[in-house]
Amino acid sequence: MGGLLHKILHINSFIMMLCIFSTWVMATLILSSLLWILTIDVVVVSGCMEVERNALLTFKSGLVDPQNFLSSWEGEYCCKWRGVVCSNTTGHVVKLNLRNSCNIFIEECAYLSGEINPSLLLLTNLEHLDVSMNNFSGTSIPTFLGSLTNLRYLNLSNSYSSGTIPPQIGNLSKLHYLDLNSEFMYPSIIRIDDILWLTRLSFLKYLDLSNVNMNTSTGWLHAVNMLPSVKVLQLADCSLPGISTSLSHFNLTTLNVLDLGGNSINSTLPTWLRNLTSITYLGLRSNEFHGIISDEFLYLSTLNNLFLGYNGFKGMNPKALRYLCNLRSLDLSSFSIGGEIMEWVEMLPRCVRNNLQTLYLSDNNFRGNLSGWLEQMNSLTDIDLGSNLLSGSIPIGVWKLPNLISLYLYNNSLDGVVSDVELSYLRKIQYLDLSLNALTVRVRDDWPPATGSNFPAWLKSQSQLELLVLSKSKIADTLPSWFWNMSHFISYSDLSENQIKGRLPLLMGSTKLWYLNLSSNQFEGPLPSLPHNLQIIDLSNNFSLEYFQTLYCHRWITYSCQIMTLVVVYHLLYVNQLFESSRSIKQQLVRRNS
Repeated sequence: MGGLLHKILHINSFIMMLCIFSTWVMATLILSSLLWILTIDVVVVSGCMEVERNALLTFKSGLVDPQNFLSSWEGEYCCKWRGVVCSNTTGHVVKLNLRNSCNIFIEECAYLSGEINPSLLLLTNLEHLDVSMNNFSGTSIPTFLGSLTNLRYLNLSNSYSSGTIPPQIGNLSKLHYLDLNSEFMYPSIIRIDDILWLTRLSFLKYLDLSNVNMNTSTGWLHAVNMLPSVKVLQLADCSLPGISTSLSHFNLTTLNVLDLGGNSINSTLPTWLRNLTSITYLGLRSNEFHGIISDEFLYLSTLNNLFLGYNGFKGMNPKALRYLCNLRSLDLSSFSIGGEIMEWVEMLPRCVRNNLQTLYLSDNNFRGNLSGWLEQMNSLTDIDLGSNLLSGSIPIGVWKLPNLISLYLYNNSLDGVVSDVELSYLRKIQYLDLSLNALTVRVRDDWPPATGSNFPAWLKSQSQLELLVLSKSKIADTLPSWFWNMSHFISYSDLSENQIKGRLPLLMGSTKLWYLNLSSNQFEGPLPSLPHNLQIIDLSNNFSLEYFQTLYCHRWITYSCQIMTLVVVYHLLYVNQLFESSRSIKQQLVRRNS
């Protein structure tokens, strides 16, 4: 009995010691955790990791920063530096956003340039890197970026204009977002030689390679077909070497956006388009697709935007769209449809007619007039019916469309009077082209109050306009001073082939204008100092405009400014057909603002 009691007491003592030890261990763990948290707090409070701060400063030393964009990059607390984001828990730099937000079409922009330093490799927790819309044109995309293996987001768009995209980018297996487009770089000679690296980015959801030369990437479609998670695929203007019309196994069922525009693809429509069951945007315009459109789009019920213009299609039965009740934008430009336009439009499903916001039917040999159908499509915001055979007047209901932003009716046979009554309804208009018709514009002198000029005074109140075409409008007076104030919001202005007199202002100041055509008028005297962002100007066929030289800088053409005469500029842009026609320029303007 005594031995048993002794054993029980011994066991109790052991249990008590075990409890004390467990309590000590638990307390130690809790204390260690608290100390770890406090250490992290100290790191965050006192500044970012020293090695990462030094890496950022080394990175900065390799950049040219004329506008002191990185002026905040000093002191200990680098997590507060412009464009730097640190983790709230670890204090490590996880995001570097140095995107240039300057609008190159409105203002003169200063870009970061120089080179991206390999010191970024010391930011081992970096998940987000954006240096887009800068100017690293003197260098190629660094191969070492492929070693930033924690990256989820990489945006180098419109910052490189030459070189080959390194296949090491394929090592970034965690990437969800990759944007390497060079849409605003002209000329862009950035290219991909071997597309196979793309197949290793299995988590990719967003891919934009627009304007990257892929003319040797014959297996491009099979490569992107191995990206099962991709939702956005932008491959416009890539010189793609054809397209497979069928795929044995189709993986792109999650695709929401597909843009293959401007690739001169010569093919019938691929049969696999029918499998894009999640698609909302499909852009195939400006290619050489041909054949008959039957049921390729019939069951793509999620489709919101369909752009098929400027291909080799010959006509399209509106019934091919009968299940697309979610359609908001429809581009069938240059389909050679022909016939009465009202009959064709009325064959569209009622749900499509009621919901459409964008309707592009230019260059289709449509006959008839605008009455009885166009004014009933109340959701329309953008209309292009240019270069058809339309006649008659413009119905008052068209002017009253409540959300109208752009209206292109150029190059038809429309007639009748456009008065200040109609124009007063254009509350939101930004693009208006009624040129090459038989229309008469007639407004009261007091709408708005007369300025003493025969130049259309009603324009003075149109502060939303971005495109102005008044060529061949029989204007025979001087430009009023307020016209130059409009250049703060107008991007494209064509006043050619009138009888406008007077002198240009010596200082045009800040302007949004990038295209100005004053040719075939009666301007005289010295030419002004041209603003930096005015990229195309035509002053031919005027009275004794004095010969001049101007500093001409064009980011799309060259990164070094050159002294050249207006004659040379005119020769480069028109004789060499850098822009094929004024219509193509308008299309580019619309694309940039869409």
